[in-house]
Amino acid sequence: MDLYFSPLACSMATRIALYEAGAETNYLEVDPRTKVVQSDGSDFRQVNPLGLVPTLRTDDGQVLTENAAILQYVADRFPEAGLGTSSGMNRSRLHQWLCFIGTELHKGLFVPLLDKMVSDEDESVSESAKWARTRLQNDSQK
Repeated sequence: MDLYFSPLACSMATRIALYEAGAETNYLEVDPRTKVVQSDGSDFRQVNPLGLVPTLRTDDGQVLTENAAILQYVADRFPEAGLGTSSGMNRSRLHQWLCFIGTELHKGLFVPLLDKMVSDEDESVSESAKWARTRLQNDSQK
């Protein structure tokens, strides 16, 4: 299995799930700006034309995208790890929370952090978000 990821991206959740499951996985870092796979210089868009991480290539070569879908796949593929639930309402609740995190929670956390239109003087921006924004901007200029 190959997991394409970028640091500071939501692909971290998939990496954690794969570690917890004890899955044999190749972790392939993708540069979020150039879309180049760091280990071999290949164009990540050949794997995922949208260029978004996480992207999982399964052992049989199928490509799966979107964190919620990949997390559910990992939970199903490694049931002994206890990462998910089987079916019924519990499965629907798991899906509900994964979607909430992916759409609402990430937006609430990362918009103040990454949106250039949100100023540091905005009272809704926490001190930790200001610090992280400065750090990300400094790192991206290196």
